[in-house]
Amino acid sequence: MRDALALLLVLLAVTACGHDEGDPNATDRRVIVLGVDGMDPAYLRERMDAGDMPNFKRLAEQGTFRALGTSMPPQSPVAWSDFITGTNAGTHGVFDFLRHDPETFEIGQGMSKTTDIETVVGIPIGGGERVNLRQGRAFWEYLEDRRIPATVFRVPVNFPPVGKSTRSFSGMGTPDLSGGDGAFTFWTSDPEVESHYDSGAIERVVLENGRATGQLVGPVDAFESTDKKVVYVKLDTTIWVDERAKMARIDVGDEKVLLRVGEWSDWVRLTFPLMKPVIDTTGIVRFYLKSVTPHLQVYATPVHMDPANPLSPVSSPDDAAAEVQKAVGDYATKGMPLETNGRRADVISDEAFIAHGLLTIRERERLLEHELGRFRDKSGFLFFYVSAVDLSNHIIWRGSDPEHPNYPKDASDAMRGARKLFYTEADRLLGKVMAEVDDRTTLIVMSDHGFAPYYRTVNLNNWLVKERYLQVFRRSRLKDIRLSDTESIDWLRTKAYAVGFNGIYLNLERRRKTGIVSDDERDRVRDEIKRKLLARVDRKTGKKVVERVYTAEEIYAGPFVKDAPDLVVGYARGYRASDHTALGQFGPRLIEDNMDGWSGDHMMAAELVPGVFLSNRKMDVSDPRLVDLPVTILGRFGIAKPEPMIGRDLIKNP
Repeated sequence: MRDALALLLVLLAVTACGHDEGDPNATDRRVIVLGVDGMDPAYLRERMDAGDMPNFKRLAEQGTFRALGTSMPPQSPVAWSDFITGTNAGTHGVFDFLRHDPETFEIGQGMSKTTDIETVVGIPIGGGERVNLRQGRAFWEYLEDRRIPATVFRVPVNFPPVGKSTRSFSGMGTPDLSGGDGAFTFWTSDPEVESHYDSGAIERVVLENGRATGQLVGPVDAFESTDKKVVYVKLDTTIWVDERAKMARIDVGDEKVLLRVGEWSDWVRLTFPLMKPVIDTTGIVRFYLKSVTPHLQVYATPVHMDPANPLSPVSSPDDAAAEVQKAVGDYATKGMPLETNGRRADVISDEAFIAHGLLTIRERERLLEHELGRFRDKSGFLFFYVSAVDLSNHIIWRGSDPEHPNYPKDASDAMRGARKLFYTEADRLLGKVMAEVDDRTTLIVMSDHGFAPYYRTVNLNNWLVKERYLQVFRRSRLKDIRLSDTESIDWLRTKAYAVGFNGIYLNLERRRKTGIVSDDERDRVRDEIKRKLLARVDRKTGKKVVERVYTAEEIYAGPFVKDAPDLVVGYARGYRASDHTALGQFGPRLIEDNMDGWSGDHMMAAELVPGVFLSNRKMDVSDPRLVDLPVTILGRFGIAKPEPMIGRDLIKNP
C-alpha cells in the first residue's frame, strides 16, 4: 500500500509539472539567450547592411533573423513578463509600469510592492520587504524540475529573484538603496539651476574658501520613519575645490574621491548607519564632476545596493551576487543602471550620459565574460541581459533625428553617433557569446520590443475631459489637479479615466464606490471611446494620433483580466501618453511637442514596434512572438509546453 501511494504521488507531481519524459539526451544540450532590451529590427537591418554589425550579420546568415511580436502593450515590464511566463498579462498580472488603487488613486510600481513595516513600541520587527507582483511560474522553474542547471542574469521583472536551484540575478524593478527607482543627488552653487523633473534632489550649496558641504541620501531609517513621514539615513558630504586645477575632492563617509572636471568616478563603497553601532548597511555610488567654475556642480548617481552586501536580496541564492562581485568587482544593482533621470532633469549633459553609458556597458561586458567562463563546456541554460541599447535610445534618439522637436542643432559628434555606437557595442558583446557556441549549443538573441521616435505627447485625461467622459468641477485649473483630488473630480458624472501609459479604465459600478458605468453599458461606452480615439487627428501634423485600440478581452486571457484596463491604447508612431497621463494627472493642452530629454520610445501600437529574434538554428515560422520563446527554450531540453503557456516551439530540429 505504501509503495502504491508513493507511485501515485510521483505521478501526480509529474502531471502538475505539465511535462512528459521527453528526450533523455536533451539534458546534455546548451541554450544561451542574449536579451538586448529595445533592439529594433529595422535599424538592426540597416546597420547590418552598412557593415557595422558583423556578428549579427553572421548569425542571421547562419540561422534565422525575424521581427519578434511583442506584448500588449509594448512596455518592458509587460513584455519581459510575457517572456518569463510564456503567458500574457491576463495570466501574469503585469499590465503597465504603474498600478493604481481605483479608490484612492495611489500610484505604485507595477512590478513589485513593499509590505508595511510592523513595529512594537517603535521598533521594527517585520515587514518592509519587496514582493514580486508577477504571477505564475518562470520558465526556468520548469528547468529546475528536471535538474537542468540554469543562470538567469538580470532579467527584468525578477525582483526579488525567483527560483530554487537557478542562479538568478534581479534586473529592472530592483530599487536603489533608498527603496526608490533611482534618485540622483546634484550639488550646485548656481542659484539659477532648477528642474521640474522630480526623480532626484537638487541641493544648493555655498562655496566658501574652496569648500562646500551637503548630504547624500541613503536607505530608509525604519527606526525613525512613521506612517506619515519617511526618514532617510544621510551622510555628510564635503566638497573641496581647486579652481586652478579644475579638480575637486569629495569626502563622504570614510571615502575621499578626487575628480577632474568631466570625469566619472569608479564605484565608491559607503557605509550607512541604520542603528548605531549595532546595524549598518553599505551601498555603492559613482560621482561626476560637472564644473568647479563659475559654479560648483557635482552629480551623484542613485546609491545602489552593494552586491557584496545587499540590503535586499538581488540574487538567488543570496550569496551569488557577492560571489560575482568578488570575481569582477563592483557592479550596478539598480534595475535601470544608466543615468536617464539625471539627463531628463538636465543636470548632466548628453556627453556625460553617453560616457556613463559606456562605463556601464563595459561593466556588463566583464560580467558577461565571467558568466560565459562559468558556462564553458557545461550543459544547461544561460540568459544574459543587456539594457544599454534601450536606455540609451530613450535619451539619445533626438541627436540623430532632425525631425524631432527637441533635435539639438549644435549636437556633438558623440551625440549624433550615439545610437550607432550602442548598437555596435551590442554586436561586440554578441561576438564574445558566439565564440562560446558549439554544435550542441542553441543561441538565441532577442529583444522585448523595438523602438520609435517620440515626437508628440498626449494628455489623454485632457481628451477625456474634452469629450465629457471625465468630468471636473473647474476646467480652468485642469493642469493643477489629479484624479486623487476627490474635490476636483465629479465622479458621479465620470465614465472613464486614464492611468498608466496605455490604459483607459471605465468608472465601473463594480470597480469603485462612486462608479456609474454598469456592466450592461460597458461595451457601448468602450466602443464609443474607441471609435473617437481612432478618428482623432493631430491638428498640428494632420496625422492620426492613435493606431489601434484594444479591449481587454481581445488581447488577454486568464484570471487577472478583471484587473486589466478596459481599453489599451496603441498610439501611432511618434506619439505617446504623457507622464501626466501615466500618473493620473492633466497636462496644459491635449497634445504637445515632446521637449523632454526622453526622446525615443516604444509604448505605442504593438504592431509598430516589434522586437528582434535571431538564432543559429533555422526556423520556418514567419511570425514569432515573445510568448513562443520560453516554449522554444524548454523544447530544446525535451520539455513539452506546460499548460499555462500559450506559445509555440519555434525550432523543431534537435
